[in-house]
Amino acid sequence: MSRKQGLRSLLVFAVLSALMSTPAWSAGFSILEQSVPGAGRALAGMTAEIEDPSALYFNAAAPAWFQKGKILVGSHFLRARAEFEDKGSTVAGEDNGNFGGWSVIPNVYWVQPISSTVSLGLGMSATSGTSTDYNTHWRGKYIALDTEIAVVEINPTISWRVLDCLSIGAGPVIDYGDVCLSQALPYGPMTGGLFPDGQLKLQGDSVAFGFAVGALYIPFEGTRLGIGYRSRITHDLDLEARARQVPGLGVVKDDAQADLDLPAMLNIGVQQDITERWTIMADVCWSEWSVMEELKVNFDPKIAGVLGKKSETIDMSWRDCWRIGLGTEYDLNDKWTVRCGVAFDQTPVKDVEHRTPRLPDADRYWLTFGAQYRFSENIAFDFGYMHIFFKDVKMDYADPLGRRVKGDVEGSADILSLAMTYTF
Repeated sequence: MSRKQGLRSLLVFAVLSALMSTPAWSAGFSILEQSVPGAGRALAGMTAEIEDPSALYFNAAAPAWFQKGKILVGSHFLRARAEFEDKGSTVAGEDNGNFGGWSVIPNVYWVQPISSTVSLGLGMSATSGTSTDYNTHWRGKYIALDTEIAVVEINPTISWRVLDCLSIGAGPVIDYGDVCLSQALPYGPMTGGLFPDGQLKLQGDSVAFGFAVGALYIPFEGTRLGIGYRSRITHDLDLEARARQVPGLGVVKDDAQADLDLPAMLNIGVQQDITERWTIMADVCWSEWSVMEELKVNFDPKIAGVLGKKSETIDMSWRDCWRIGLGTEYDLNDKWTVRCGVAFDQTPVKDVEHRTPRLPDADRYWLTFGAQYRFSENIAFDFGYMHIFFKDVKMDYADPLGRRVKGDVEGSADILSLAMTYTF
């Protein structure tokens, strides 16, 4: 097996572990369920964290402060509810009701000091994803049926404590992306009901690369400041296109191509010890979602002939957006720590005309709590719970043929997170 094939196999295994139905519970289709300990405090202060191995996702400089090796294995169990209610669409069909569901997001982080000032780290987790699944009779079926986007990354890091009060870190980011899109083809209306509707399905994957850098500064005992940057990544997707129930032809297969642009992210965080037992945290995150100008798929000749077009473009026109988190944790005793937090997560969708059935995004409000139980000197268990409120939003989306889907979208999500950390 070649090195490239081995890398692809590892990443395929990782994305299958993330259960391909991964939804997005952060802005756009980012996934921020990277830390079970951080989940209990709405991920506040993760950029300035020096004890949780999953901090390396937010700040590549964090591992330099670890005195012992640690490995964290965690998983996030998500239950979502989302509903569409028609308010004047121009196409007939069902409202579709609830299109949420269950998903699981696992992650693994390992940190190992190799000297008194240098540490290595390795993280593996899902970082982007979305899933919408409408029934075949809903009124927007010619625009979207299934949309599944899943991105899993491997992120090795090296960090160095250059001063007693300052560490820096960096590492490559290796992404595996998998995409599946489907929609109905309107053969029924076009033929006066002589033929049933067909279906177009696009599925493919890609490996892409980026980088992460960070710095962590401790100006005074009890005060920690961190900054982390993750680069923009572009996936060049090779897609298999399959049109089914094409009148006179049956199934037609060919290739298609698309680009998937993932944003750069900048995190700035702070932790402040109030007493020996009580700490407060805050985080601000900027995401460069303006890279998502459009979703364009180019079709090879056979599929282009069936569809009557060489490409299909969805105008996204997203904007850069912000996330703000506040949290706190308190050590009850030598065994127990409790946490809570709140966050506001801004949507990159700028207006109702650009809110598409494939990605009906909205502002989110997080309410979280959690705890850690230190079972022994080497083993700790963490759990967190998040309830995410989605702002009720409107959709008024029209495709190039003028088919309009107009209505109200509302939803919420509950996330239970569990992890074990082992200290070597």
